[in-house]
Amino acid sequence: MTMAWAKRGWLCLAAGAAALAGLTLGLAAEAGADTPLRASVYVCQSPGGRVSLEMTPAEPRGESGRGRGLARDKASGRVLYSLDWYASRGKAIPLDDGLGVIRLGPWAGDRLGLSDLAVAFYRQGREIKRYRVSELLRDRGKIIRTASHYFWMDRDYPLGLSPDQRLLTIFLVDGGVVQFATASGARVEPKDLASMAQARQVFVRAEQLRSRGDTRAALPLYQQSLRLWPNLFLEEKVRHLR
Repeated sequence: MTMAWAKRGWLCLAAGAAALAGLTLGLAAEAGADTPLRASVYVCQSPGGRVSLEMTPAEPRGESGRGRGLARDKASGRVLYSLDWYASRGKAIPLDDGLGVIRLGPWAGDRLGLSDLAVAFYRQGREIKRYRVSELLRDRGKIIRTASHYFWMDRDYPLGLSPDQRLLTIFLVDGGVVQFATASGARVEPKDLASMAQARQVFVRAEQLRSRGDTRAALPLYQQSLRLWPNLFLEEKVRHLR
């Protein structure tokens, strides 16, 4: 999975705010190539930096999901919970409450059945809810195919996390919007679709400016996008552009 945000290099809420600057609103670097990335040990932080999560793969390459994770309270070093799986950098997002983790699925390869993991939610290391791509996407004809896999999230603006970390929003390649309560994994009905749409349009304009090297002109547009619809992932990007 995805996306242009990772490709453009920013936010790795899951790779630690220091590494790039924070979570790559996206999902670490699988966007350009069809070759699975090397799997490695890494440590990431929750959006507010209260929780650190160390992820250790069971194999050196690919996204089988085999491996483990260990979350600690960053201040005290106390172990909070463990995970019996591995997700590549940018695809495991611990929350500041010290209980929750959002897991984003690996490269999606089942282009017929769309049975791939899209997103899963965990509390204290235990999975409480998961969704396959087929459960989220309405128009499977809109997926973007590559030689070995496919994209099902919006390529320009795939993810949003509310400032209180209680809501995760995923924007789909078919134009759909799905939102989840992070504490339960339950789907909720998005209430601010107009604000989301405006924020995303402004964001795309900012990205166009930045791609031309005009970060100075892009920054006010990123900030405007944030005012229209707050998003912790984008907030992290803006913080490191100032």
